This record gives sequence, structure tokens and C-alpha cells, in this order.
Amino acid sequence: MNNLELAQSAAELLANTQSLTVTFGKHAGKTLEQIAEEAPGYIRWFVENFNPQPYPRMKAETVERNKALRTEAVRRNIVMREAARAAKAEAEKLQTEFNQETSTSEFIGELKKRDTFTGTIVKENRSGSVEVDIDGNIALVYVGFEVGETITFKGTPVRHFEQMGIKKTYMNRLTIL
Repeated sequence: MNNLELAQSAAELLANTQSLTVTFGKHAGKTLEQIAEEAPGYIRWFVENFNPQPYPRMKAETVERNKALRTEAVRRNIVMREAARAAKAEAEKLQTEFNQETSTSEFIGELKKRDTFTGTIVKENRSGSVEVDIDGNIALVYVGFEVGETITFKGTPVRHFEQMGIKKTYMNRLTIL
């Protein structure tokens, strides 16, 4: 076991069992937390050498404690995930309301009618598309240009949609001019 693994094991052991009282050896009657303060070398030895097999009662208690800790951790994780989802939904709702009140973006072009457009790339999305500002209106296209570049292209508006209160137009069949 390398030092990092040992440190992680000791940290987990201490985090999960600080109040566990040792019932054997020269530190019998002390908690692991007390031993860690008084004799940190013993904790290292304990992590490397302790085998619960000869102590079935202790193993059963440890198994039950670990099971309870895992159950509690799962419950906390679910609660935190739900709280995060609720906070995200509320933030998106507030952002959508703000965007609806302040955005001047309109849909661009007539659907399925190819036309020429000029705009500046303002945002790169995780999907690989970029948002192009065309006279204050937003078009989504797939092109290999950088944010800030101005491009002129022929494209076909294929779908108008609203995203968080901002009207956008998805375009395809792009030809850069």
C-alpha cells in the first residue's frame, strides 16, 4: 500500500469510525480519534495490519455500521440531488422570465427558404453548434469558426424555437460565402 492509499484509508477509517472504541491491545478503551492524536503511528499500523476475521463480533458491528453509513450517505445524496434539481429549475425559471422581458431576439427568415445572412458568432455550445447574432437575433448553426468572428453564409432556416425565453432559429445547409 503506497502512502497516498494509506492516507486515504486512514482518512476514511477516521471519518467513518472516530467514535469507535478499540477493545484490544495497549490502546483498549480509547477511540480511534484519541489514538490518532496520541499515537498516529499506531493508526498506520492498524490500517496496514488489522484483520477483522479473528474478531467476529467486531466484524459484525463494523459491517452493520458501514451498512448504516452507506444507507445514510445514499439518503443524503438523494436529498442533495433533489435540492440541486429544484434550485436549477428555479434558476432556469427566473432566467426565462428575465429573458422574456428583456430579449429582443426574433425568429430569422422563413422556414425552408434558403437565404443569405451575415452575423457574428457570439457563443459556442457544448453540442458543437455556435450561436450567430444576426442583427440582434440568434441563429444556431454548425460551423468551424471562433467566437467573435463575423461570417456571411447562405443557409436554410429549418426550425424556430424558444430557449429559456430567447427566440432562436436553427439553420442547416450552410455555405460560407
